[in-house]
Amino acid sequence: IAGSNMTGDDKLTNTKPFSSLLLGDIKLFSAGFNKGEGIEEVKKKTEKSL
Repeated sequence: IAGSNMTGDDKLTNTKPFSSLLLGDIKLFSAGFNKGEGIEEVKKKTEKSL
C-alpha cells in the first residue's frame, strides 16, 4: 500500500506543472483570439514568453 501511494503521489506532482502550463497556453490563445489577433501573432507571443 505504501508503495502504491508513493507512485500515486509522484504521478500527481508530475502532472500538476504540465497541466498548469497547458492551461497557461490556452489562456494566451483565447486572449489573442478575443483581441482579434491571428494565430501566428499569438504563437509569436507564446514563444517569446517561453
